Amino acid sequence: KKKTLDTQRLVSITCFNAVYIGGFLHFLYRLFPPIVTQCGIWTKNKALENKGTFTHAIGCSLVDNIHNGSIYIPLYFISIDLAENVSWPDTRKHLINEWFPTYLSCSFFWIPYSAFNFGVITPNRRVKFMVHLYICD
Repeated sequence: KKKTLDTQRLVSITCFNAVYIGGFLHFLYRLFPPIVTQCGIWTKNKALENKGTFTHAIGCSLVDNIHNGSIYIPLYFISIDLAENVSWPDTRKHLINEWFPTYLSCSFFWIPYSAFNFGVITPNRRVKFMVHLYICD
């Protein structure tokens, strides 16, 4: 069977990523370090409070992971399915059935990568660095 390019899926994924990664993620990534620093202040954990520590980088990665499960993955499934004219009940079913395995696999992949990203990469290059492996995910 000859494979054909699914242009509708290509366009829907491209549009979603252009808006989400190309726009929203640049804003969101700036919020994670202050959130983690504030958590360090509240818990009196100096390593979590200090942006130059591995603990802070892991904290940012875990905040990113929470964002992935609560915002990114649901928006991805909903946006792509609706853009491909999948009905709302089927989209909801798709999300319910696929959320956990998607979140689990993303967590194993992205937590270490994001920790490196927030621990080593300068803030102005974090989204670009993330995109390099996003393509491979």
